[in-house]
Amino acid sequence: MTRITYIYNFLMLLVLHNAITLCHETIYDVSRLSPVTVEQVVTPSSVSELQNIIKSTKKTISFAGGRFSQGGQIACPNGIVIDTTKLNAILSCNIDQKTITVQPGTRWSQIQEYIDPYNLSVHVMQSYNNFTVGGSLSVNVHGRDPKGSLIKTVESIKVLLANGSIVQASREQHTDLFYASLGGYGLLGAIVEVTLKLTDNINIERYTHSMSISEYISYFFTQIYNNEQVIFHNANVYPNEFKKVSVITWYKTENNVTISQRLQPPDFYIKEMVAEQLLRRISPFKYIRSLLEPKKISKKLVTYRNYEMSYSTKSLEPIMRWPSTSILQEYFVPLHALESFLQQYRTIIQKYNVNVLNLSIRYVPQEIESILNYAPQDSFALVAYINVFRSTEQYIEKKWTRDIINAVLSVGGTYYLPYHLYATKQQFKHAYPKLQEFLNIKQKHDPNNMFTNSLHQKYMLP
Repeated sequence: MTRITYIYNFLMLLVLHNAITLCHETIYDVSRLSPVTVEQVVTPSSVSELQNIIKSTKKTISFAGGRFSQGGQIACPNGIVIDTTKLNAILSCNIDQKTITVQPGTRWSQIQEYIDPYNLSVHVMQSYNNFTVGGSLSVNVHGRDPKGSLIKTVESIKVLLANGSIVQASREQHTDLFYASLGGYGLLGAIVEVTLKLTDNINIERYTHSMSISEYISYFFTQIYNNEQVIFHNANVYPNEFKKVSVITWYKTENNVTISQRLQPPDFYIKEMVAEQLLRRISPFKYIRSLLEPKKISKKLVTYRNYEMSYSTKSLEPIMRWPSTSILQEYFVPLHALESFLQQYRTIIQKYNVNVLNLSIRYVPQEIESILNYAPQDSFALVAYINVFRSTEQYIEKKWTRDIINAVLSVGGTYYLPYHLYATKQQFKHAYPKLQEFLNIKQKHDPNNMFTNSLHQKYMLP
């Protein structure tokens, strides 16, 4: 074979390689620890366009919105990812009935800007407002509102199924689809429309206390549990001892606001970003924070409900995600088992020298509507913000995460699914005992598993 032939063959292979590469795309989650190579990312701008995509493809399909999930829930290798962010219309709003109907790519911030002039507020959402509504529905989010999970505020949804039809589902019709799709990670079909209940945008006042964990449990039951005046509540547990907490509770009030702004401006959070870097890099800063933060938040503050619900994830964004990055984990602990679980959690964290930046406690009342529900009983949600070193194989993270999951399962609790897929299949089935019921509904509406993602591939397939 001549040298010219060798060169020709090499060039042809290079062209072919580039052509294949151009047909594929790597999609990242927010932590950038779980890249997935997919065939194509498609961004439809109408429901009919999305409908045509689903009808015309034989490829597997996943859905992505704000891309805040962290373990590949937004993609499947070699499949198609539907980016829903252009399906972001606010379709209608009934001021008298306090309901709003939106498309899945709508950001919570859009809803807040739309309803604030009517003095209305979102009932339940996560702590940050730049998530998409569809993403929040797919994981059935909760927040600091003690009323519960997002599903409790959903009146109805419209789901685009694998056969191309659109079905309206609610508590009255197509109930199996309703209860499986909310918290179903896009595995039943595309939620193309949702009607949500709203509430009033009232004045709220902040009260803070510092105490030990054992004092907090008593405080919670006497001051917070079933208290209709409580609007938001959480407690920050300080690493690395996890024995001291700052309790932050927002109550309904008739007092005038001390902050006149109705929504938080989309500022550049330089102070928060610097603080995050100090927490990540300098361990003694955690102790300093436990001394300074209670004083900082102790001053009187009265705001609008909407203001306190309009934080952006930019306040958590690291200045850089190399050589380490930040991840979230969340565990749901029965109310009576908080202290027992924290003792086990502390032991595991110290054993593996895990760099926990913050551990926040929220209250999540029992929620049994969503089939893949994470709070089958009244629970404390423990949200851990953790710094880890970036690598393609997180062996150590898997090991200590599995130990923590065993600990929470041992006290009758569960763990949350939007994060890294470190749990074993056995742990997943233990935490979500209604899995087979969910799969039966999926088989009914998506018999060929058109809708899939890495979560489905790892835990739900034989």
